[in-house]
Amino acid sequence: MAAARARHSHARRPAPRARTKPRAINGGRIRWDRISRLALLGVMVVLMGLFIGPAHSIYSTWQKSKHEKAVVAQLKRENEHLRARRAALTHPAVLEREARGLGMTRPGEKVFVLRGLPK
Repeated sequence: MAAARARHSHARRPAPRARTKPRAINGGRIRWDRISRLALLGVMVVLMGLFIGPAHSIYSTWQKSKHEKAVVAQLKRENEHLRARRAALTHPAVLEREARGLGMTRPGEKVFVLRGLPK
């Protein structure tokens, strides 16, 4: 009888409940799927930020190299022109023509200036 009473009294008592923390406004559960998505999105943004700096550096270096190649090509053309001019100035006839263009005369020559001639 004591066993029967114990069974009945135990059946009537409600089971003890575990203490719960106060629920938040959104239902009290942490949405790990949303948190993991946000964390993944944050990591992707950081990685993109890390790639933007070097990508910009590579692009600006490429643009600068294109500009420098153009400058080198122009300087090579100018160098070829100056070498040709130097070679031409070693010829006596060209040298004399250039000197006369600058108003120079040979020693012992007389200079005559004519004015008022029709053009």
